[in-house]
Parts: sequence; C-alpha cells; structure tokens
Amino acid sequence: MALSTSLLSSIPVVAMPPIAKVAPFSMPAAAAKVAPFSFPAAAAKVAPRARFAPRASANPVFSIPIIPADSDHRPLRRSQFGEEFIFGSATSAYQIEGGIDFRGRSTWDSFTHRHPDKIKDSSNGDIACNSYELFKEDIKLMKEMGVKAYRFSIAWSRIIPTGKKDGKLNNDGINYYNKLLDELKANDITPFVTLFHVDSPQQLEDEYEGFLDSRIVEDFNYFADTCFKYFGDRVKNWITLNEPYTYCHQCYTEGFMAPARCSAWMEQECLGGNSATEPYIVAHNLLLAHSAVVDLYRTKYKHLNGKIGITLDCTWSVPMSDSEEDQKAAERGRDFKLGWFLRPLVSGDYPDIMRELVGRRLPTFTAEQSLKLTGSYDFIGINYYTSKYAANMPEVTTPPSNLTDARVEFSGKKRTILST
Repeated sequence: MALSTSLLSSIPVVAMPPIAKVAPFSMPAAAAKVAPFSFPAAAAKVAPRARFAPRASANPVFSIPIIPADSDHRPLRRSQFGEEFIFGSATSAYQIEGGIDFRGRSTWDSFTHRHPDKIKDSSNGDIACNSYELFKEDIKLMKEMGVKAYRFSIAWSRIIPTGKKDGKLNNDGINYYNKLLDELKANDITPFVTLFHVDSPQQLEDEYEGFLDSRIVEDFNYFADTCFKYFGDRVKNWITLNEPYTYCHQCYTEGFMAPARCSAWMEQECLGGNSATEPYIVAHNLLLAHSAVVDLYRTKYKHLNGKIGITLDCTWSVPMSDSEEDQKAAERGRDFKLGWFLRPLVSGDYPDIMRELVGRRLPTFTAEQSLKLTGSYDFIGINYYTSKYAANMPEVTTPPSNLTDARVEFSGKKRTILST
C-alpha cells in the first residue's frame, strides 16, 4: 500500500523543521556553523568551560507557510498565525552541551575521537557550545527572541553512563536537566523533549552493537522510564526518536555518521557493516523501542497527562517526468523514506512495496508487536528539509543495499528531455 495524502491527513502532525541551515544530514544545533558530516561537532569556538565565552546565537525554529511568489517578500508577523501556533528553538544534546567529564561516553565521542579524519574540521562535542554551563544564557536568548517552546534532547549517557537497565544513575546529569527545566519554566518556555537523538552510550555499542541488537529495547525503556520519573512533572511533550530514517541511512547504509557502518564494497572507509541488512535491523529495533516506550508512558505515567510521539524526517519525492515509471518511482521513494517508519505506526507493518523489493532482508513483526506499534503516537513530528525528483531505476548494477532497494534515482534537478 503506497503512502498517500489521505494517510497523512488522518494523523496529528506537528511541524518540527530543523533549525536554520546546517550541513546535509545534520541534527538541529544551537550553533550556525556546522561542517558537513560533523553535525554533533563543536560549532562555536567556546573556551573550555568559559562562563562568559563568545556564543553563537541560538537559531529559532520557524514552522511557517510558504510565501506566495507575488508577495513582494512581505514581512511575517505574529498576528498572521493562530494562537495555537508555537514558535520555538531546537537543539540536540551532543551538539551543544559539552560537559563531557560529567557523563558517560557516547558513540559520537568514540567516533570523533578515534576518527577525527571523518569530521571536516576534526572537531568534537567535548565542549561544543558549552550549554552544560551556559544554559541560562541560552534560555535568556530564547526569551529575548520571544520563542515559546524549546525542543532539546536528553543525553542517554548523561543519565545512565553505561546505558544499561541495571546501570547506576548519574545524579549530576539528573540535576542538570532539572535545573534546565526549572529555568525554562521560570521563563514561560514549554519544553519538548527528545529521548534519542543518535547519541547512544558507547558501552551498549561495545557490548552488543547498540541498535543492531534487540536487547537495546529494554535498556532504552529503562532510560525513558527514568526520564519520565524525574522530569515528567514538567515535561508534557515527549519525542521518542528523532529522524530514524536519517539515523539508519547515514549511520548504517552510507556510514557517514557514528557508528559509521556500511558495506565494504561502497569504499566509504566504514568501520564494518552491511548496507543490505543492517539499516533494516536497526530500523526494526528503533520501532520496537519506540512502541515499548509509548506503552510505558501511556500506562505507568498516564496520570501525568502528557503527550508522546515521534519525529520523522521526510525528503518528498516528485516524479522526474509524467511517465508511469517515474510516477511509481516517486511513490516508492516516499514509501522507502517516510513510509518505512510511518506505515508501521499506522498499520503495524512496513509498506507492501518494501516487503516485495527487500524480501527476507526486511524483518517481520509478531502479532503482538504489530498491535503495540499501531497507533503508538499522540502526534507525528515532521522535519522537512527539501524535495527531490525521483526517476525509475531500470536496473541495479551494485550488490544489494538499502541505497538502491527502492529502485529510484534521486536528483535535485529535473532533467530536460530534448525531442528529436
């Protein structure tokens, strides 16, 4: 079943675009300059733990309508938006916090320290924007900008350094996020909290290869349970995962981001991996982790009267031409990007076309898992970057890979077909 506009119209959607313009494949960051493939890198040059170091200004998240071409670029005004519309700012933990000495190591710590050559400017998130110490200044900037919401992520390894369900809690980390939430409350800024923004604890990677193993579902559930317990009185909007498609594709298909896994034949100098199977295994475990956490929140923490959802990213596919082949290619492109995660949340299984083209490499859900997945959201967040033209790929000449399974060639430019 192809992804359709009727499906999307039935789902509560919260527009959550990434901030400003960061490099391709990057997560939202509070700093403006982010080198390609270094999305969690230290962007602003902040002196180590400097209390009043120069800061890169926070960038607002604006979910705004498209301005008509004949508008003469009229300025946007708050009065043009309904009262229910929320302007906010967004960040992710590894990109801005710093404070590496006060948390456990994450996969991004290992990646940036062991392979600085894979980061354009060889930087890392040890200090980053130093928001660990300067969060009050960050909130002051948001207050001055007039934003009413702050979307940030909680570093798993700052709460539980080992990441494990029997791991010791880090009181320093809990105190940090308590102070952050209290400061937001004092400034009348509503928190939207992401539980996983691709910085998983390194110990889980060392022990069982992280999201490649289903054991991570229980460990992630314990982490989420801890966050709900200590922060749920002030956080009423929870996001389980940020951009699972990008995580699977960039980390396990092409290997650009930690833990940098892909097939050897791709010649990307990856650190192991299999682009034909691992992206699908990771996606499967991400979805199971998501549904388990939603179930936990809806049962154990129902009394908190909050909402919980997921943030997906979508590069919309537009047919390269009017041909039937390209029309179908655009549908496949949407199913393999957005539908890969959206369809299980709505119907409990992957798109039919994925089952057909990926075959046995695509994991299956049990009846119980499918039931728990279906409807496991109060809202769907969408990070929308751009659209691409989609053309049918007549044949695949490389080994099987998530990169080509959709049989689609994507392009940022439309081809000009010359008649003879």
